[in-house]
Amino acid sequence: MMKTVLLRPHHLLCILNFKGFGYSRDFVRNMAIIVKSVQKSPDTGIRLTSGEDAICRKCPLATSKKCRRDSDGTVTQMDRELAQLLKIPYNKTYPAGVVFSLLRRTLDECKLEKICSRCHWYPSGMCKDGLQRLRKGNFFHEPKI
Repeated sequence: MMKTVLLRPHHLLCILNFKGFGYSRDFVRNMAIIVKSVQKSPDTGIRLTSGEDAICRKCPLATSKKCRRDSDGTVTQMDRELAQLLKIPYNKTYPAGVVFSLLRRTLDECKLEKICSRCHWYPSGMCKDGLQRLRKGNFFHEPKI
């Protein structure tokens, strides 16, 4: 296995939906690097975490290792629900290809809505687009930056 990326479970879905924009220029650059690294190699390791991850590190909403969007526990709940759905334990490393294949087999629109409808990005439609690409076997699109 190659390099390992530490990710919160809900960020698996954000990777699928990434279209080259986000909270800040540093955030977008960092996200593009992470997405491209996973796109290029399905052997890239993914290890789920419940705390700050590789994406959070450049997010302007993450302060003192906590996400301001999680003040009500919404993000933590999304993480918990997706990790349970995938049956992937925290702190264990799996190849990205395995993780996204599992996501493709287990996630449908109803489950996506149940997990993600509380996210402020959900109404944009990007999440459903990402799921459709995943289900068609197009795990990733090239992010434009």
